[in-house]
Amino acid sequence: MLGSFFGPLVFLLGLVGSNEAQYGSCDYEESVIPGKSSYIFNPGYTENRNYPPGISCRWTAKSNQSLQIKCEPFIIPKSPNRCSLDAVLIQTGRNDVHRYCGTGSLDLVSNNNEITVVLRSDPTSPGGRFFCVVQTVPEQKDSCRCGWKNPTRIVGGETTGINEYPMMAGIIDYELRIVHCGATIINNRQVLTAAHCIGVNVTPADIGILVGEHDIRRGDETTATVLHPIARIVLHPYWNPPTSYDNDIAIITTERVIDFNAQVGPACLPFQRQYDTFSGNYVDVLGWGSLQFGMRQSDTLQKIQVAVLTPAECQRARPRTNSNQMCTLAQGKDSCQFDSGGPLLFRSPATKRLILAGLVSFGSPSCGEGDPGINTRVGAYMNFIIANNYFKYPYCQLE
Repeated sequence: MLGSFFGPLVFLLGLVGSNEAQYGSCDYEESVIPGKSSYIFNPGYTENRNYPPGISCRWTAKSNQSLQIKCEPFIIPKSPNRCSLDAVLIQTGRNDVHRYCGTGSLDLVSNNNEITVVLRSDPTSPGGRFFCVVQTVPEQKDSCRCGWKNPTRIVGGETTGINEYPMMAGIIDYELRIVHCGATIINNRQVLTAAHCIGVNVTPADIGILVGEHDIRRGDETTATVLHPIARIVLHPYWNPPTSYDNDIAIITTERVIDFNAQVGPACLPFQRQYDTFSGNYVDVLGWGSLQFGMRQSDTLQKIQVAVLTPAECQRARPRTNSNQMCTLAQGKDSCQFDSGGPLLFRSPATKRLILAGLVSFGSPSCGEGDPGINTRVGAYMNFIIANNYFKYPYCQLE
C-alpha cells in the first residue's frame, strides 16, 4: 500500500465539489450494477501513456448499495508537501475524502452509495497512471456479531447505561486494586489497550481484564462482570517511551475464553477502514477516568462524544503527531486520568455497528480545556493486530 497524505477537509471537499466547468469534457458518471464491474483509469491509459500535465478529471460511480474501489497500478508523482502538485482524491462519504500520491495500490469502501474520484495534475507534471475497479459490496448476513450497543434510559448524560457498551473492558492493577486503564474486547480471547498502560515492567501476573462492568464500587448492578487472568501481553515493538507516544498500542490475551452474551462482546475492527482518518466525524470515548483533573476516578463508566480533527488540524495543534494518530476535541471535554487505553467508537451510518476507530493515548494536561486529545488510530495497526493473533481467535469482520 502506498502512503496517503491529507490536507484540510474543507479544501478537499472544494476540489471534489460540483463545479462542472473545471472538468470540462473529462467528467464522467456511471451507475454500477451489482455483480458487474466499472472501471476508472487515467486519460491515455489504454494507449499505455501517462495522463497529461495540467489536467482535471472527475469520475462519479453510483449504485443502490455500498461500493468498493481497488486501484492497481497506482503511480502518481510524489510532491514535497502532501501531494500538493499531482493528486488523486477519492470521496467515499459525505465527510470522507482521501488524498493520494505515490506508488502502490488502494482499496477503499464507501460509507454510502457513491464514490467520486478526482485527478488533478500540475502544469509541469511528467504524468502518471492508474487503473481502478469499482464494484458493489455484497450485503453481508449477520453471520457474526460485533459492535452492538444496548439500549439505555439515560438521555443526554455522561454516565453510560449498565452494559450499554459490551466491548468495554478495564485493566485491573492487582496491587493498587483499581481500574488502571481502559481496554476494548476484539475477539473472545484478546483486548486492545495503550502500550503505556502496561509498560515494559508489567507481567501478566500483575494485572487482570475486567469485562461486563459498570460501577466499580458495587457488585450487584450487573451479573455480567468477570475478571479474567492474563496469559500474554504484546507491546508494539516500536513503542518507544518516553520520547514519543507513537505506536502506543498493546494486545492482551486472556487465559480463558471471554464468554459473549448480550452484555459482553467485541467491537468491530476497522478492516474496511484501515486508511480512514474519521475526520469530521464524531466518536464516543469511554472510561472510568477522573471527572476533573486531579480528582479521583469515576465509579461508573463515563462516555463523551468528541469530534475528530483533520490531520492538518491535528498537526497544527500537536506538531509531533503523525498519520498513525488522530486528534479529538470537544470544548470543555476530553479523556482524563485513567481513561487511557479506552476506545474511540465510530458508529457506522450504514449498519449502526460500533467500529474501534482509536485508543486513548494522551489528553490535554488539564483534561479538556481546549487542547485536543491524541489517540492511536487502530486502522494503522491492523497488520500488527492480526500478526499477533497466534491461535486465530475469530474476529467478526463485519462493520
